[in-house]
Amino acid sequence: MADGRVFFRTRDRRLSGYQPGGRDRSAHDGRAPPMLRKLALAALLLAASLTCAQAAGTVAPDAPDATIRALYAADAPFINNTGQGVTGSKKLMARFLSKALDKLLDDDAKAADKRGEPPTIEGDPFLDSQEGGSKDFKISVLSVSADKAQVLANFDKDGASREDVTFSLILERGQWRIDDIAYTRADGSAETIREILKGK
Repeated sequence: MADGRVFFRTRDRRLSGYQPGGRDRSAHDGRAPPMLRKLALAALLLAASLTCAQAAGTVAPDAPDATIRALYAADAPFINNTGQGVTGSKKLMARFLSKALDKLLDDDAKAADKRGEPPTIEGDPFLDSQEGGSKDFKISVLSVSADKAQVLANFDKDGASREDVTFSLILERGQWRIDDIAYTRADGSAETIREILKGK
């Protein structure tokens, strides 16, 4: 210290990467220091465990209202009159609907096609409308249990009236999926999508 410099020594040689002879072997053989290798291994094990949990369906699903918000976000093309939205994609229908409801709609569409007729549900079943333009969506959870939930979507349908659409969801394949839809219209009429399909 005669020249005014102060030298700090690392007491734990293992953490400093010190090796006998004054040489840091990890710095010269291309390997990361031991501590970094341990951290990398821990990260890989965590990622693997999350992947396994997702495959087993043990990861907690999104909240049921988040599913409905995602539904309307995916349905934006129809809402904005720029495309078909969710109903135009089998992948999206399978994502948001239960297997049973998806099959019910698909069977109805196939039967109607054979008859040369339009399907029972024309337009968008999530808006109860054949036209877009709905706005001011208000989403709220009505009830939720371990494997069932009800979510209310209230929106301005045509600029003159609002409509309530109640989604009954079930926990299926690790995610909340729509198993029925109930419509409560401004004129006082009310029915569910299953009633409409089975009543044809």
